[in-house]
Amino acid sequence: MPQKSYAYANGRLAVIGQRMLGSAFLSRLVESEAQEAVKLLRDANYGAGAQDPNDVEQLIAAEIAASRALVWELTPEPEVIKLFLLKTDAHNLKTLLKAKLLGIEAGELMTEGGAYSVAQLQKAVNEGDVSTLPGQFQKAIEEAEAIAEKSGDPGLISAAVDRAVFDYIGAALKRGGNAFAKRYFSAQADFANVQSLIRARALGWGEERLTPMLVSGGGIAKEAILACLEVPMEHLAARLSTGQFGGDIAKALEEYARTGSLRALERSMDRRLMEMVRAEKSDIFGMGPILGYLLGREAEARAIRVIFAAKFAKAAPELPELYV
Repeated sequence: MPQKSYAYANGRLAVIGQRMLGSAFLSRLVESEAQEAVKLLRDANYGAGAQDPNDVEQLIAAEIAASRALVWELTPEPEVIKLFLLKTDAHNLKTLLKAKLLGIEAGELMTEGGAYSVAQLQKAVNEGDVSTLPGQFQKAIEEAEAIAEKSGDPGLISAAVDRAVFDYIGAALKRGGNAFAKRYFSAQADFANVQSLIRARALGWGEERLTPMLVSGGGIAKEAILACLEVPMEHLAARLSTGQFGGDIAKALEEYARTGSLRALERSMDRRLMEMVRAEKSDIFGMGPILGYLLGREAEARAIRVIFAAKFAKAAPELPELYV
């Protein structure tokens, strides 16, 4: 095996990345009937190895799993890349905890490709063996069990997992980490907290309900977020537009004020995160190209899901935005 380096990894991904579908191919999917669109995916070798090549979700799962495995194999800094895979672990852990709460099986809602295997998480939640998980995840599982006994509120269970993920990321980056990763996750934490604030305002939540929804690692203090619960909307952007990502937050809040759409707020912040990755993609000696490939594959998968969901619903599909 060649010695792992960013130059080597990014060189390989530059070639492999040419096989990504791209907007032109997605446009063809939009314009095709459902069966023909599935055939287009297969012909493009998308999701090779899926057990059922006619099942779009299986094609997507196979492609994402292969992409994550490739990134994991190539990266010179697996502990940093691991942090970008934790959203899959968060999804799996939330799914398992809520399934346990409801007394049902998580089943096909689980997906491989996180930093921890589905089997590890299942063993932790269903059998109580948390020995292979980090302390932050162990704490989240304990909190979720307490919530299940006290209120059974699935929103609080999700919040416990989200806090665990950001606590883990913060601890990992304190031990040493890529400067870009620190900047990226700081922005992500601020964006997540602002989104929680806006959701809380819309639902009429007070501090007691909002507090557990806030995550660590951002540049805006949690106290500053909580203080904005009663601030008039026209003054909100000015109150939160401080720090490194203040301009991005202000822009997203202005869009929300104009549209009243929380989804528009989320898209604006997601777009900014992808722009941060895109700005690093030309650095062949850094992790930008690797992240660009990983997040690009995930954006591609989301786009395919949106397209096929519209087709199956007999709605007019629209081409989703690809940020990377």
